[in-house]
Amino acid sequence: MKKVLFMIFTVILFCGCDKDSEKETNNSYLTEYVTGREYSQTFYYGGNCGYISSDGGHNGSYFESICGRLRVSLYDYDSDFATIDPTRELKSELEELNKNSKNKELKYYLTANIHFLYSNGQLQNLSLITDWKIVIGKMEEYVYNKQIYNRLIVIE
Repeated sequence: MKKVLFMIFTVILFCGCDKDSEKETNNSYLTEYVTGREYSQTFYYGGNCGYISSDGGHNGSYFESICGRLRVSLYDYDSDFATIDPTRELKSELEELNKNSKNKELKYYLTANIHFLYSNGQLQNLSLITDWKIVIGKMEEYVYNKQIYNRLIVIE
């Protein structure tokens, strides 16, 4: 009886554990984006961007999908900016955490899931699905359609 209970417990434990190899088979980074379709993807905050024009200066942020094939810049005059852009506090915390991580494989990233309409290489109708959170990750190269891209692998 003890052996049977031990076997059942072992099978349950084995099936319930998350394997790294299962994570590796998640090929969502290989999505082929089709014009006119809506998608949800994890993006990371890439940094601040801005420019000066005849009507003054504009603050902005740029974001990149974890697959590395989608990029979008939003500026303070864009309708999506206020709802998508991470808070100053989170950006400052990220900067502080990464202060000593130059030339290191693992770094901190701000990530969030964003829903969007894909249209001829442009991302439209962006909406935040999850709140921004700080994660630890690393970049890894992969090949898609004979092009080399860097994708973000979230470690924790």
